[in-house]
Amino acid sequence: MFILLLCILMGANTVNPDIYAYTIAYDPNRQGSDYGYMLLVKFFNLLGFEYAGFRMITSIFGILLIHQTVKKFIKNHSPFYLLYFIYPFFIDIVQVRNFLVMAIFIFSIPFLLSNKKIDMIKYIVLMLLASTIQLTGLVYLPIVFLVRLRKSAFIRLILVITIILLVIISLYRPLLNGLSNIIISNFGGFDDRIADYSHIQTNFGFLLLWSLQIINFLLIVWANRIYKRNNDICKSDGELRNLAETNGINSKFMILTLWINIFAFVFLPFYVFQITFSRFLRNIVPINLLAFLVVEQILKKRGKKNTLFRLSYLSYHILLFWIDINLLYPNIEMINFFKDNWLIGW
Repeated sequence: MFILLLCILMGANTVNPDIYAYTIAYDPNRQGSDYGYMLLVKFFNLLGFEYAGFRMITSIFGILLIHQTVKKFIKNHSPFYLLYFIYPFFIDIVQVRNFLVMAIFIFSIPFLLSNKKIDMIKYIVLMLLASTIQLTGLVYLPIVFLVRLRKSAFIRLILVITIILLVIISLYRPLLNGLSNIIISNFGGFDDRIADYSHIQTNFGFLLLWSLQIINFLLIVWANRIYKRNNDICKSDGELRNLAETNGINSKFMILTLWINIFAFVFLPFYVFQITFSRFLRNIVPINLLAFLVVEQILKKRGKKNTLFRLSYLSYHILLFWIDINLLYPNIEMINFFKDNWLIGW
């Protein structure tokens, strides 16, 4: 029922800040670099669908992709969808193409838990496919190589040095401007938006996103420690709560989530260019939510430490919602998602 509600609210929405642009873009003759999205538009036009039908079907498809991953790791799915409903669902209603990229990314996560080369190839193909819907899908592609090579001390050192250098470049504007010019000169011809997004358009607002990235990382480190401690207790008691824990899938997922949040520090320079790149961080939030709920499944006590963990990630999640609605996307009117809907509107 919760999934059905999400599909209706997203798929049948008729008023939001981007709806007009998406309606205009639903043109089979439109030209652009988002070839995958253009093919979808051509296909649905060929079948005779109006934009409303196209939006409903793609919304259902995206949510079901997410669900394929959710059901692999937690038994009770409702808490995840409740938290996702709070954030970032309402932003996803507006930014449909980014939502599809995020859905493909989340769907691809289980492939990273396998040691099979074919699963690594599947992840790469899916992320390349996502990039044809929106170019930003490419930023998650390197994760597959990090997962394969993370046990190497040399790779870890390279990653740390890279992050430190990116922070230094981001804080020193002349260096960042030089990097911007290199990006524009080499890739600007591929898509006009690359040149637009490669100009620095922030003062100190990026520090907010940097802070959120650090909090994301710290919460996932905390979650991993709690999971390891409680999982060890379950094993010593001969207690295994579900099939995922029996097979060690959840343990691998928790470690993977930690590395994804470490890799996310690479996004820090993007936040200096434009706040719109906050979507890089936002797309990881559902994966983090899933990690928090994986931990919830094995918490045995209501001790102060466990209660503090729950209050921390829940409070932070509400804070993310508040920041996006009030600071990053103040043009979003929440009432429109319930009032302006061709299935349930009044």
